[in-house]
Amino acid sequence: MTERHYIYVNTVPSTLTLDFDREHSPTFIGTAAFTGAKTIALANDTNSEGLLIKLAVTTSAAITFPSNFLADTGESRWAAKVLTLTGTGTYTIVAVFDGTNYLLRASADGGFI
Repeated sequence: MTERHYIYVNTVPSTLTLDFDREHSPTFIGTAAFTGAKTIALANDTNSEGLLIKLAVTTSAAITFPSNFLADTGESRWAAKVLTLTGTGTYTIVAVFDGTNYLLRASADGGFI
């Protein structure tokens, strides 16, 4: 079993930079609950196999992803590279990298991180 590497992401700025730091499939955890618009940026993701993001929102949040992110066909909250989280609580966002694109799916976990 592969060891899971946790990387904490500052959720205060409008851009959430996910720095892979040479990890292949890290888990990113938001440092605090937030609301509003955020943009995701990737750093050091050359050897990425995918990622998992745990974020908490206090009311709703619109998160814009890079152009190489595609949503799973069942993801109704996705439009034009924006994932809109509308409930209070934590969300798990999983994206698997296929060598070209990340296939994204989000789920509401309930509760807070």
